[in-house]
Amino acid sequence: MTPVWLDIDFDFFVRASWLNDFQYSEGKSPLLQNLIWVSRAAGWAARGRSLRDEMTPRDDVRPEAFVQMLRQAGWRFADSCMVVVGDSHAAVGVRVIQHLIEDDVRPQMVHVDAHHDLGYTRNVGVLRQRRQRGQCEAGDWLWHAARGLRGRRTGVLDSIRVVYPNWRLEQHCEESRPSDALLASVGVPVTFEYAGSQIAHPDGEVIGVSIAQSTAWSPPWLDAEAARFVDSFDMDQVPVMGGLVDRSWDEKAVASMASAERQCLDMAGGGCLAMVGTTP
Repeated sequence: MTPVWLDIDFDFFVRASWLNDFQYSEGKSPLLQNLIWVSRAAGWAARGRSLRDEMTPRDDVRPEAFVQMLRQAGWRFADSCMVVVGDSHAAVGVRVIQHLIEDDVRPQMVHVDAHHDLGYTRNVGVLRQRRQRGQCEAGDWLWHAARGLRGRRTGVLDSIRVVYPNWRLEQHCEESRPSDALLASVGVPVTFEYAGSQIAHPDGEVIGVSIAQSTAWSPPWLDAEAARFVDSFDMDQVPVMGGLVDRSWDEKAVASMASAERQCLDMAGGGCLAMVGTTP
């Protein structure tokens, strides 16, 4: 029976509205990332709405109930199961690949995420060039896991099962499916599904878990919840690049920026653009 590796991106639990901005990127400094989150929240508050409420999925399973849901659905975890933890899949993914190489095992990858991480390009040659250069990013690490890192002829996966959150089905939120050429280049079977309150159990036993916090997509006010989510697996933790990130969050800064933006809107009759943040 094929073993299973369970990979989870915490942004599975964070509804990224199409009304939000397009500043999601792991290439920004922590200081700039925090400013972006403050400006987003202020932009919504200036219009009498809550970004917290907007980014909370309505019907999907919540982090605090996730592990219990899996066990009730029949998921089985090996006694030796551990959880690899970090902020970005760029580091977490590589650590998972290295672990599977060391253990010489090819599991089914159950990838629970708001993004497929198989590469976001229509030119497969770009991914092949990145592989030759030994480059692996958060957005394509799963492709490299299936194909193999530089210097290896084969990858470390038997198959890939991408599990999207149900909020991805909402208008303007659905992620574009990878091209047929990209899927063919993966080299192993790939399936896609949506799951809210249930994720069907695989036949095999889970031999490892990995969790990426993804602070570029997950707001600072959820950092404590992300930490509790990791702890809920009750397994030995293997931190990567410092593990989880615990960011500060200043509601006073949000209120101050929202007040200034509200004044701008009032002076312009509600017609001016947000100074920094999003425009709901």
